[in-house]
Amino acid sequence: MVNIDPALLTPTNMTAANYKYRDLNAKYTMAIAARRRMQAAINQATKAVGSARAMEVYGSRYRSALAAETAAQKASATQKTYYGDFGKNYNRFMGLAKANPNADTALSKLTPYDPQSAADRLAAQQALNQRLLQVQTGRQQLGEDYQKNARLMEQDQPDRYRALLSGYAGRGLAYSSGYANALGNETADFTQRRADLDTANQRGQGAAAMDEASAQSTFQGQLAAILSNATARLADNAGGLGMAGNTDLPLLLEIARRRLAASAGG
Repeated sequence: MVNIDPALLTPTNMTAANYKYRDLNAKYTMAIAARRRMQAAINQATKAVGSARAMEVYGSRYRSALAAETAAQKASATQKTYYGDFGKNYNRFMGLAKANPNADTALSKLTPYDPQSAADRLAAQQALNQRLLQVQTGRQQLGEDYQKNARLMEQDQPDRYRALLSGYAGRGLAYSSGYANALGNETADFTQRRADLDTANQRGQGAAAMDEASAQSTFQGQLAAILSNATARLADNAGGLGMAGNTDLPLLLEIARRRLAASAGG
C-alpha cells in the first residue's frame, strides 16, 4: 500500500478518485469494444477479399484501436491501484480521527494550547477589524458627500434656469431661438454634471468594495500562514515527545492540523 498525503484524505477527494476510476474503466470498456469491432471488420473482409487485402484496408486502424485499448487498460489499472490505496489510507485516517484512547492521547500531546497561534490570530483579526472600519468610514463619508452634492445640484438648477431666462428676457429675447439653444445647453450641462457625480460615486463605492475584498483576502492569507506555522510546531512537538517513530504520526499530524483549523474558524 502506497501512503497518500494525509492532507488529500477528504471525502471530496475520495469521491473524485472513485469517479475517475469509474470513468477510466468505462473508457477501457469502450476501447475494447472499438478494437473488437475492427477485428470483426478484418475477419469479414478476409472472407471476402483475403487477409492481405483486409489488413491493407483495416490494419492501420486496428493497430490504433489496439494501442488505444492498451493505454486505456493501463490508465484504468493505475487508477484502480491508486483508488484502492486511497481507500485504505482514508479508512485508516478516519478510524484514527474517531474518538479512541490511543489517538486522543497522542493528539492531546500534539495539540496543547498554542499561545503563539492565539496571539497571531488575535493580531490578524484586530488588523482586519481596523481596516474594515476604515473602509466603512470612507464609504459612509462618500455616501454623505454624494447625497449632499446631488441635493445642492438639484436645488441650484432652478436658479440657473431663472437666471438664464432673466438674462434673455432683459434683452427681449425670451422667445428667441438663441434662448432655446441656451436652455438646451444648460439642460445638457446639468445632465452631464449629474452623470459625472453618479460616476464618481460608483467608482468610489467600487474602490471601497475592492479594499474590503483585499482586506478579507489578506486576513485569510494570514490565517493560512498561522495554521502552517502551528502545524510545523506540531511536528517539532512530535519529535520532542518521542513520537517521531510512530507510523501513524503523519495521519495524527493531519488530524491535529484540521482540529487547529476548525478552532481557528478555517
